[in-house]
Amino acid sequence: MSAFTAEAISEPDDLNWCYGPEVPVPAMGGDSITFVFESYAESTQRDALVRVANTFAAAPKTLLEAAEPFLAEYLRDCNSDWALTDDEYIHVATPSDVWSHVHLPEEVHVTERDETVYLVIEANCDWEPEHGLMLVFDENLQLVKLGPYDGHVTNEHAFADPSLRGVVYRRRSS
Repeated sequence: MSAFTAEAISEPDDLNWCYGPEVPVPAMGGDSITFVFESYAESTQRDALVRVANTFAAAPKTLLEAAEPFLAEYLRDCNSDWALTDDEYIHVATPSDVWSHVHLPEEVHVTERDETVYLVIEANCDWEPEHGLMLVFDENLQLVKLGPYDGHVTNEHAFADPSLRGVVYRRRSS
């Protein structure tokens, strides 16, 4: 995979999003994806945004595999709403089998919050069709959040709760 430069990023659209070139990403199964840069035009961290996108574009498949324990926990949490015999219940034999119920997107968002760059994957999943799946990586490609899509880059931000710093998956309230 060849890295792309800031010159390859489009002008802002109506949402003030800019788009990078379509590139194959090993972490996404080798599929080609487009990077969407939110608020790139007014960012003071443009180089960091491009660097994080390029780092992710070169990341191995093991990057997403590291999310499997949290992904399996999210599925178990949602499965708790159903009986084993319900059609909605998703049966998996191993944590890695969960990926067969995830539908990865063709776009990955790169954004910033509080001077930290985040990479956000918004995917569909069979067990939560309404809210889907959100995986958020920080600028070092450490998974910092996984769960239903809510637009927040960390659970600490989502719930305005400093005790959630470092919590990747927060179980749903019963």
